[in-house]
Amino acid sequence: MEGLPGPLSAGGAPAPPRWWSAEPRPGRRTIRTHAELWRLHSALHAGRFSPLEDAPALGLAVISGLPGTGKTTLAERYALDFGAAFPGGVYRFSLDDGAEGADALLGYRRMLREMASDEGIPVEGVADDRLRFRIARHLGRRARPVLWIVDRIPEGAPDEIVGELPVPSRSVHTILIGRENRGGPGVSVPLAGLADAEGLALLEGAYGDGEEPDALAVVRLLGGHPYDLQVARAALRETRGLAPVSAYLGRIAGDAAVVAEPLRRLDPAALTVLGLASVLAPAPIPRALLVRAVALWHGWPLPEAGERLAPALRSLIRSCVVIPAGDAVAVHSRVLRALPPGAAEGCLHAAGAAVASGSRSGAPWNARSRSTRGTWPPGNCPTTSPSPCCGGSWTPTGGPRTTCPPGGSANAW
Repeated sequence: MEGLPGPLSAGGAPAPPRWWSAEPRPGRRTIRTHAELWRLHSALHAGRFSPLEDAPALGLAVISGLPGTGKTTLAERYALDFGAAFPGGVYRFSLDDGAEGADALLGYRRMLREMASDEGIPVEGVADDRLRFRIARHLGRRARPVLWIVDRIPEGAPDEIVGELPVPSRSVHTILIGRENRGGPGVSVPLAGLADAEGLALLEGAYGDGEEPDALAVVRLLGGHPYDLQVARAALRETRGLAPVSAYLGRIAGDAAVVAEPLRRLDPAALTVLGLASVLAPAPIPRALLVRAVALWHGWPLPEAGERLAPALRSLIRSCVVIPAGDAVAVHSRVLRALPPGAAEGCLHAAGAAVASGSRSGAPWNARSRSTRGTWPPGNCPTTSPSPCCGGSWTPTGGPRTTCPPGGSANAW
């Protein structure tokens, strides 16, 4: 206090933390309560007050829960609200949760090298298994608290691989995010469905006076699942005053149907977007790539493809089936699992050609990070034609070919 140049109010607001690789996209709806933010904060600081707490000071929290329960949103909200507590910066890494554990670790180490290069940390010649220790020493010398977030940890990843993700420094507070409540080191922050009151708050504005019991029945039918409730909210708002909530409740009849129900009403252009997303997801997909792929799929000129795609995207975003992410769009895994049969038939040809044409023009297909590209084609794609997972042969130029891309890699072309 004596060191302040004037009254306490003269100190001003603290500078916001630096983010790597990018700040959260704006406009995401908060679906978690302040209580959960404080649970996460307490988990990250457990054991820091040793005279009062019987716990080791690990600075490690593990957020777990089903897809769509708001795990990533909670971590982002915490980083935004509590960012002033981490003047050393906020570092975010997103793994490929469809990869095997060892492959996900390789991708993580590539991101570590990329981050080290951006931050001026000398890691040339450092072995992969020593990277995090070199980074830990650098961050430790700064002696400024850091928030370290690792998202999308693959299910079934061995403990020894998960143990490679935190940076071993007392300056670093780590949040690990995945579907499994793994136990082990760190403090678990499991996320389940929303409580009744929270679920009703998420449906606010989607039901009329006297319909709260039916709205509550929707919340309970969906198990308080935040993503499903957002889809339900979009559907109910469209029909508010035209059809009762009870009619919607009768249509969905089960939690699996809430996502499938709006898909039945999509036009062919909107289904094209989701079909392409089924092979380009889980990373956010640049809109420019979608336009190229739609043009190649339907044989339209690029301007016409853009004109036809715009209303389809507006419809998908309005129904919460697609999530805007700056100049890209993201499609939730629950949506992809609910796609009608045949929605993705033949789309791999167009998607592969669009990726290749973008690569030749110097535009990476995943604008978020070079290190988070998925495999191409998805799954174990046979190398002979016709391929049951490719839906036929393809080439980056759209002409006939007798094999899938060599090695099944997005970078093969």
